[in-house]
Amino acid sequence: PTSAEVFLDGDFKGKTPQTIENLIPGEYQVTFKLEHFADTTVATQIFAGETTIMDEIFLRDITPDVDVSISDIENNNGQLVFKFIFNQGVFFEKLQATKPKENGEPGGDILLPFGIGQIFPFGHEADWTYAEKINGFWTIVFYGNKLDGRQQEFEITKIYQVQ
Repeated sequence: PTSAEVFLDGDFKGKTPQTIENLIPGEYQVTFKLEHFADTTVATQIFAGETTIMDEIFLRDITPDVDVSISDIENNNGQLVFKFIFNQGVFFEKLQATKPKENGEPGGDILLPFGIGQIFPFGHEADWTYAEKINGFWTIVFYGNKLDGRQQEFEITKIYQVQ
């Protein structure tokens, strides 16, 4: 990985990509450190007159799974305002909500342009307003990518009760 710190037998040698020259033949411990990834140590044998290339090192992503907390308020216009806070920075692609059943009528899916292509940093509160307050169980699905680690895609389904 680019920009990982490289340690040779515990001594910092720079960041990847890194060339270390004039090593005495023998066994060395090479450690790679990079934020949001597990430290990885590899034993390697150095032989006289040979070049050792370490280009297939895999660091394990340790960023947690994405989660989101939801709350709601009713504004002065009688609209339902959902508030979302993610547990880490995310690139938010879309939100899909299914409203509760009303008066025996089935709920319906609402595919929203809310947040499309926006970056929400850790701790940022995002709001989404629905035209009216509807009590009951909403199903809300969030889609996006983590900002850290390998920037993995996520899809989170939450059942949220509005009272």
